[in-house]
Amino acid sequence: MTLLSVDQVREIVQGSLLANIILGFTLRNRFYTRKQIASVIAVTCGIIIFTLASYNPSAYPKTSDSVRFFSIQPFFTGIFLLTAALLLSAYLGVCQEDMYGTYGKHAKESMFMVHFLSIPAYALLGNEITDAFHATNITPPLSIFGYDLLLPRAWAYILGICVLQYICINNVYRLTALTTSLNVTMVITLRKFLSLFVSFVVFNNSFNILHFVGATFVFLGSLMFSNIV
Repeated sequence: MTLLSVDQVREIVQGSLLANIILGFTLRNRFYTRKQIASVIAVTCGIIIFTLASYNPSAYPKTSDSVRFFSIQPFFTGIFLLTAALLLSAYLGVCQEDMYGTYGKHAKESMFMVHFLSIPAYALLGNEITDAFHATNITPPLSIFGYDLLLPRAWAYILGICVLQYICINNVYRLTALTTSLNVTMVITLRKFLSLFVSFVVFNNSFNILHFVGATFVFLGSLMFSNIV
């Protein structure tokens, strides 16, 4: 029995574009052109194809039955949680768009409230966070030009990730105040594909015909969505 792999997680998350269209249509009676729908389907299929082409089952270790949650296999638990998160994320985008239209475009306030209200949820992961904190403290010190600093290497990586994530999420919320939730979701999805593609190149993975097909779908879908073709 295996847990969800990183690639399988990516496949589910890529459905955010379709989820946004479905919720926008069902909850807000929004209509989309055939070109928009076709471009969304093309980008989604392209990323899924590219991800599946990169999936290597042997690279992910198997887990024991001790990780079951209420006698439910972790695979199905992961599918349920990711699907719920996918729908809630799409719904949040629709709500943010309505909120900006009603109360004005206050991107920083929205970003603060969303992240502040989510902090209590981390209490559920208190033990894991504590273990990770101690593990981070015992990593080798950061070395710069041959000189070891007092800062553990893992903390330096975490600090760098936090800075980059802040820049990313800050611009995402600024973007939500300027355009529709579907446009924002498309930009975020393309950013995820770019991250996947860069990591694919950096780690020197082999490029096959499915990767080419997936990348082509994403490229053409992006052009269609941008009304270039």
